[in-house]
This record gives sequence, structure tokens and C-alpha cells, in this order.
Amino acid sequence: METSCPGCGAVSHTGTHAACPTCGLELGGREANELRRLAGQLSELDRELWTMGERRQQVAVELSNRRWVATGGAEGPLAWGTATDSGRARPPVPLPLPPRPRQPRQPQPATAEWSVDRVRSVLLWVGAALLSASALTFTTVAWARLGNSGRALLLAGVTALCVTGAVGLRRRLPATAEAFTALSIALAVIDWQALRRAGLTAGTSTTASWAIGLFVVSMFAFGLGTVVGRRASRAAVGLLVPLGLELAVSTVAGAPWSAALGFALIAAAAASAWRLVDADEHRVARAALVLHIVTTWSLAAVLVLIAAVEARTFAGALAPAAVTLTLTLAPLAGLRRDTESGVFDLLATTVCAATSAAIVVVASTAFGPQGLLAWATVVAAAGVALAPSLPRRWTMPACYAGIAFGIAGLTTGVIAALAAIFGPLSWLSDAWHGSLAVPARTVFAGPHPTATWQSGWPAVVALVVTMLAVGAVAVPTRKRRALVSGRGAVGSVATTAALAVCVAPVIAGASVAVACATAAVALSGLLLGAAVLDRSRPNLAAAVLPVAIAPAIALTGWAALTTTASVVVLALGSVVALLATAIAASDRTRSPLGALGGATAIALAGVATSASGSAPATAGFAIAGAAALVVLAGTHGREHAPEGLPLEVVGASGFVVGAAIAAQQTPWLAGTFTVLVPVLALAALRRDRRVVYSVAAGAAALGATWAWLAAANVTTVEAYTAPAAAVALGAGLLAWRRGPARSWPALGPAIVLGLGPTLMIGIAHDDTIRTIIAAAIAFAIVAFGAWKQLQAPLVLGSTALVTLTVNTFGPEIARLPRWLPPAVIGLLLMWIGATFETRRDRARSATQHLMHLG
Repeated sequence: METSCPGCGAVSHTGTHAACPTCGLELGGREANELRRLAGQLSELDRELWTMGERRQQVAVELSNRRWVATGGAEGPLAWGTATDSGRARPPVPLPLPPRPRQPRQPQPATAEWSVDRVRSVLLWVGAALLSASALTFTTVAWARLGNSGRALLLAGVTALCVTGAVGLRRRLPATAEAFTALSIALAVIDWQALRRAGLTAGTSTTASWAIGLFVVSMFAFGLGTVVGRRASRAAVGLLVPLGLELAVSTVAGAPWSAALGFALIAAAAASAWRLVDADEHRVARAALVLHIVTTWSLAAVLVLIAAVEARTFAGALAPAAVTLTLTLAPLAGLRRDTESGVFDLLATTVCAATSAAIVVVASTAFGPQGLLAWATVVAAAGVALAPSLPRRWTMPACYAGIAFGIAGLTTGVIAALAAIFGPLSWLSDAWHGSLAVPARTVFAGPHPTATWQSGWPAVVALVVTMLAVGAVAVPTRKRRALVSGRGAVGSVATTAALAVCVAPVIAGASVAVACATAAVALSGLLLGAAVLDRSRPNLAAAVLPVAIAPAIALTGWAALTTTASVVVLALGSVVALLATAIAASDRTRSPLGALGGATAIALAGVATSASGSAPATAGFAIAGAAALVVLAGTHGREHAPEGLPLEVVGASGFVVGAAIAAQQTPWLAGTFTVLVPVLALAALRRDRRVVYSVAAGAAALGATWAWLAAANVTTVEAYTAPAAAVALGAGLLAWRRGPARSWPALGPAIVLGLGPTLMIGIAHDDTIRTIIAAAIAFAIVAFGAWKQLQAPLVLGSTALVTLTVNTFGPEIARLPRWLPPAVIGLLLMWIGATFETRRDRARSATQHLMHLG
């Protein structure tokens, strides 16, 4: 017997399925019975509701009949829907439908994406466009077959039919009437073309005849819009009238400034019309007006620029300047109180920029290209400085306009300053071959310059006025607020001032000595000023301190011309940096200042040694010695000061640099390592640095031993390294006996001292005896490490054996046939791929076991 599942409603056979094949519900179970019971109750309630609905309908009919009699209808109750004695049909009484049983909610079909009105509008406008295209095609094809008058009359007849259709359908089918209106206006434009070909505007230019025609068609569209098709007619007027005005201006304008004036006035008129047109009812018209506003305003701006460039006298520049002011009319016409903030800012910025441009254009004939950029920067800076005094909504637009208008001049000044800052660095490749008496502009790019200095005082003017503008907007008053934060203002002012100071001596034609002294004064002032500010305003100090990089770079290049300048500059820099470190209060200021002082002191030692005529290796020894003193100053002299760690880092870097330079002569390298040993040992007395400096002292001692052996031309190094290894082994065993220790600090140094030199010399000189001895020692070390389960012997011994193996079989492998290595590698990869999981697990186990060794 077939039955339905109470859970999902699927039909199944009771004797075949104990459970529903669709949802898995047990058909004879307790849950299924409970569902059937609830479904039965719901069906009973639905029947009761339907019965009550039928009763309610009957009572409603009876009530309606009695009301009809009581209000003067026929006597006695009448059946529902019958007529009265007088022949009048009783008006129906709407009755609410009784509730129906609930049905399972079915998925609803997708809703339509467009409404009926929109679909109808699209169809109508597409049809109108097709008809317009057909008319144009007809005009083109039939032009050779009909006379000019016949064509014009035929097109006029078609236009008249469209106008008649638009007027006749304006009440019954308004959307269709709109479409016919648009078609009539389009046909009117084509009619004008036919009339032109018929000779109506003979003797006039093309632009003039089309200007007249567009005005005529616009009046026709406006008149038609008073009767029918208001939206289409307004859109046509908004499109055709400005276009006719633009053609008229193009016809009558005799100079760029007059054409710009006409276009600017057209843009202003279009903007005024845009304000008057309703945004909801005439969107197309507003869009057409916006298109004309943007186009004509842009053309006016370009023509004004052309007129300003063509001007040769002050009087000739007055007309372009006056026209530039008219560019403010269009954005002013578009401004309203309820304008959105983004649109208001754009229009207000345009007004401010056009005003500034007018002031610049007035003086365009008084300056050269660089001077004009500087003048533009001055005007922009004045606008930015006056911005806080303007109404609140105009403050930021004025700043935006000033920034956009002055960026070109400021960029010119910055480029000139960067050339004066980074150009002298070319002297580092040919140091100490110049003179401090030569003009800085002739050697700013190195001893063999390929470029000449081009910038002048306008670059400095642009930087200075920018600095003044930033300072002006950063100072609040009772009537205005500051537009720039204190930190940003101080950083900007310091940056522009530093750039101006660095480039001014070069522009002035001063000597290298003056440029070097100016940069040194700027650097000292910035460092000391940052230190003084740090005691009361740390945020301002953080903004000033990075600016010192600019004069420091310039000073580095200028000081490289002579030895005297290098020594004096480094000495002054170290003193000023250390003095500023002592003055500053916060950690983030003292740390870089301390590092700078240590670095300049180390560099001073090397440069002074080289300037005295010593060899480079001697200078490296001096650098390492100064670095040692800096390390001691950081570890013990400034142990708890914030600049202590930077001094240690700088000193360690000086170690490396000094050793690398001293390596040019082996005795000086040995002396460098020898000096470093006691210094590092003293530094190791500091408890929290003991491990690091102890290891470094041991490495320095090892390096000193090997360097002295190399300087003495000793070939049998084992006589010296074996005792050192024995001493290291004894020290390691003592440390091991005193308490639990890892094998690396206890046995690692001894293994490296004993095995490393023999292994390296054997490989380097292809010494068979040393190679055999190294292999035997490495095998013994590995066996010892495996026996005691120690990590360092296993790793170091295995590394030595692998190195020996590669050195032994490497040349033989290189002489194998070319096809053999790829084949071996392929087989190896296949084997690894086949046993990858097992090998990975074994590698992990081996790694974990190695890490747990001593």
C-alpha cells in the first residue's frame, strides 16, 4: 500500500520500506506517528476555519440584504446579485475572503529587473533613434535624386507628421508623445542641414550657419516643449543652446583671450542654468549642461594659457589675466549652501586656483621660467597663509588650491637642493684631491663634472616662502585655528630651511669652504636644537632630528675635498653629537645621537691616521682601536644610559671595518686582533654581556694567533694550534666538571682549534698527510660524540668528514660523462619520492634525537 512520509511528503510502499527512502524517517516509529497526529489536528483546524468562513459569508449576505431594504430598496430580502423592482442592480458589497489553509511555501519566480514603464520608454526611445537614423539615411541616399527644395519639403513634411503625432498623443499616450517630441527635434536638425544645402545660409561660414541653425532648432524645441514633451525639449535645449553659443564664439573670436572669455561666459551661463533645472524631472538636461560646463571651461583654461604664453608686455598680459578671473564665474554659479561637501570643496578649490592663476598671469612677462615658478609659489604660499582667515568652508579649498598651484615651484627648489646635497658625494671616489677655494657650483658634481649648475635664486625663494606659509598656518590665533599640527609644522619648516641653507651657497657662487661651513652650521644647529627641544617637547625633537640627514650628506661630500676639511668636520661632528647626547633627555633621541657620536669618533681616528700619510692598514688599526674605546664606553661608561647599547653596536661594527682594512698587511691585522683581546675581556666583565664578549675575545685570540703565525711565515701551524686546542679542551672540561654544560661551549672551541687549521691547510695545499690526519681526528671525534651522545663532536666531526669527501671525489665526479649525473640524480629523486614519508619520519626522529644530545 502506498503512503506518504509525514516528514518530507515522499510517497513510499509500506510493505517495502520501513524507513522513508528520501529523508530516512522510520515510517512506523514514534516520531512519524507524532507527525501524523499533528498533521491531522492541523487538517481538522483548517476544516473548521473553512466552515466558519462559509457561515460568515452567509451572515454577510443576509446583513447586506437587510441594509438594502432599510435604505429604501425593494421589500423583503433579496438574493445576492439580483436586481431591484425599479430595475436597479444592487451595488456589490466587497467581502473579505475567509482564511484558507496554509500551503507549503513554494519558490517564487525571479522578479522583473525593469518596470513596465521603463521597458516602454526604452522601446519608444529606441524606435525614435531608429527613425532618426532612417531619416538621415534617406537624406543621404535621396540627395542625388531629388532637388534641394524637394528634399527640404519632404523632410519638413516628415517633421510635421512627427509633431502632429506628438501633439495628438500628449494626453492618451504621454510617453509616446515624448518619443515623438525627441524625434521631431532630431528631424529639425536634419531639416536645417537640408535648408543649408538648399542655399538658405549661402555666404556664411559653416560654424556661423550651424550656430544660427542650432538657435532656431532650440527655439522650436522650447516652443514644442510648452505643448508636449517637456523633458525631451528641455534636454534638447540644454544640449543645443550652449553648443550654438560655442560655435558663435568660435566664429567671432579673433584672439585666444577673446575665445577664452566667450567660453568662460558660456560655462558660467550653463552653470546658472544647471542650478535652475530640476534635478529629479530633467536629469538628461542637467547631464548635458554639466558636459558643456566641463568642456567649455577646460577650453577657456587652455586658451588663457596660450594667451599668457604669447604675451610679450605687461599690457599684453592684462587681458589674459582678466579673462582668467572670469574662470571663477562658472564654479561660483554652481555653489549653493546645500551643496555636498565634496562638490563644494572641488568648486571652491577651482575658484581659489583661478584667482591665484590670474595674479600669476599678470606678472608672467616680468620673470623668466624659473622666476615665474617662484612667483607662482609666492602666490600659492600667500593663499595658504590667508586660508585660516577665510570662512570655515573655504579654508581647506584655499589650502588645496595653494598646494596644487605652488607644487611646481616647490619641486624646482627641492630638485636644486637635492643636487647640492647629493652631488658632492661624487668626491668620495676621488677624495682629498680638491681645493676649498674653488666655487662650489663648479665642483658640486665631483672632480670631473659633466653637468653645469642651472638653478638660481628662485629655487631658494620657493623654499623660503613655503617655509613661511607652513609656519603661518601652524600658528593659531583667537580668530582662526592651526591647520597643521605642531610636529608636522616643525618638521616641514626645518626641512625646507635645511634645503635652502644647503643650496644657497652653491647658487650664490660661494667657495667650497663657505658651502662646507654652512652645512656644518646647519647640522650642528639641528642636532643641538633637537636635543634642547627633547627636554621639553620630545615630539618636536623627533620631527627635527631626521632633518639633520640632509646637511650631513652634503657635509660629507664637501669635506672629502681636502684632508683638513675631513678631519675638522669629523672632529666637530663627534663633539656636537656627544654634546647633544648629554643635553637630550628621552631615549629615542639620545640613542641615535650617541650612535652618531661614536661613529664619527671612530671615523675621525681612521681619517686622521690616513691624513698623516700612514698606510691604509695603519688606519684600519686606528679604527679598531677607537672602536675598542667606544665599546668600553658603551659597556662600562654608559652602562645604564640609553646610548650605551648603540655605542656597543657602533663599536662592534668598527671592529669589523677596522679589521677588514688592516687585513691589507698581516702584521697590522695581527696587532689589531691582539689589541682587541684585552678590550673584549674587559667588556666581558659586565655580567649581562659576559657570554657574548667572552666568545668574541676567544675568537679575537684565535685570529691573533693565526695572523701572527701567517706574519712569521710559519707553515707547521699544528705546533701552535695543538697547545691552544689543549688549553681550550682543559678549560671546557673544567666547566663541564663544575656543573652541567652543553657540548658546544665546552668542546666546540677545542675541536675547531685542533681540527680546523689542519683540515683547511690540507685542502688548500692538497697535503695528503694533513688530509689523512684530519680524517683520522674527525673520525675519532665522531666516535667520541656517538659514545657520549654529544652534539658538538658529532656535528663538527661529521662536517669535517663530509668536507674531506667532497674535496677528494669532487674532481673525479666532474670528469664523469655528462649524461651520468642527470641519470643518477633522476634515480635518486625517484627513490626519495617512493620512500618520502618514511625518510621524513626518520629525519624528524634523527633531528629530535640530535637536539636532545648534550
